[in-house]
Amino acid sequence: MHDVNGESIYRDITGNGMEMRRAIANACHGIRPQSALVYLSEEQTWDEFCGQLFNGVLLPHFALVYEASCAGKMAQVIAADDRLLEQIPALAAARLSACASSVFNARGGARAIGLLGKLREQRPECSFTTAFAVHATLFSLPLLQAAIAYAHIEWSMGSATAGVELEKSVQWEEMFSSEVIGSSASIQQALARHFNGWKEIAGGIS
Repeated sequence: MHDVNGESIYRDITGNGMEMRRAIANACHGIRPQSALVYLSEEQTWDEFCGQLFNGVLLPHFALVYEASCAGKMAQVIAADDRLLEQIPALAAARLSACASSVFNARGGARAIGLLGKLREQRPECSFTTAFAVHATLFSLPLLQAAIAYAHIEWSMGSATAGVELEKSVQWEEMFSSEVIGSSASIQQALARHFNGWKEIAGGIS
């Protein structure tokens, strides 16, 4: 999100992480998936999930959809969603499709909300990952914060911490930031490794 001078209002000027937590809280507000998404603590550890599916598949997909959504390119969004659902395990794909409605419902059914409304009309059973990435652009959430917000939902829904309120900053710091991702730099670095790749892919989809 930007002010009239083009400066991000989510910049963490004080260095205490409050602006990032505020951005993530805004992104997650009202979104309550019906079940776990891709991550399930019974199946793998968080580190295993991050090292494989999150960094290798979900994060580059999220960035690609974010970019395509910013450009208003629905065909790219849908094509990316098709590829994602083919890349992940069938049970995880089913969970992602079942949970996409939680994004649409949190935004009043996505009626008249630009690309998110079009996505619901054209692909109501898209993945939660795709719906959340499109939603993030409509609410002017920067890519890094949007990706961290998505990671939070994956973690909280797939672990024993489901239901922890993101707005409680102490819990967020102790249970998510410190124990799960260490810092925003971990996701920022993972995004950076994919920037050239997803931009090339996005440019090649009509």
